[in-house]
Amino acid sequence: MDIGHWLIRLFKWLTADMFYFWVFMLPVIAGCFLLHFLKTEQYVKTIGILFQVFGFILLVINIYSISRYFNLPTPIEKALEWAYNNPFYPISRHIEYTGSVGMTISGSADIRMGYGSTDNLKTDERINILEKRQHEILDMYQANNERIDKELSIIKQEIKQESSGRRIFMEDVHQKIKETQTDGLVQTLIGTTFLFLGSVICTYSKEVLSIFL
Repeated sequence: MDIGHWLIRLFKWLTADMFYFWVFMLPVIAGCFLLHFLKTEQYVKTIGILFQVFGFILLVINIYSISRYFNLPTPIEKALEWAYNNPFYPISRHIEYTGSVGMTISGSADIRMGYGSTDNLKTDERINILEKRQHEILDMYQANNERIDKELSIIKQEIKQESSGRRIFMEDVHQKIKETQTDGLVQTLIGTTFLFLGSVICTYSKEVLSIFL
C-alpha cells in the first residue's frame, strides 16, 4: 500500500468530505472553549447571540446561492423591486424596448415559354412538342423532389439538435437539483440548528453556565 496516497485520502476524508461537519463543530467547540474561561452569564448570552447570527448568515448564504444557481431573483433584488414599485414614492421609469422583426420569404418561380397553338402543325411536330412538355414536367417533378428532400433533411437535423440541446439542459437541471438537495439542505439544517441552539442558550443562560462551573 502506498502510504503517501493513503494519507492524502485520509486528509481529504477528514477535511473536504467532512466540510459541513466541521462547519457545525468548530463554532460549537469554540463556544465551549470560551465558556470554559469566561464563566459569566453575559458571555453565555453573547455566545448564544453569535450562534443565532451565524445560523442566520448560513441561511441567507444558502438562499442567495440557490437563487443565483437557478438564475432567480435574490431576496435583496425582490425587496428592491418592491421598494421600486412603491406607489407613495413615484419614480420616473425609463422603458426600454428591445426586439427584432424578422421576415423570410422563400419560394421558387418557374417561367417557361409556351409553344402557342399547335393546330396548324403536323402530327410529328405535335408529338415532339408533347415529348418536350413531358420532359419539362419530369424535370420539374424531380427538382421539386430534390428540394423537398433537402428541406426535410434540414428539418430532421434541426430536430436532432433541439433534442440534444433539451437532453443536455435536462441533465444540467437534474444535476443542479441534486447538488441543491445535498449542499442546500445540509446548510439549511446547520443554520436552523444554530438558530435553535442560540435561542436555547440565550433563554437558559444560567442553566448553561452551571454546566461549566
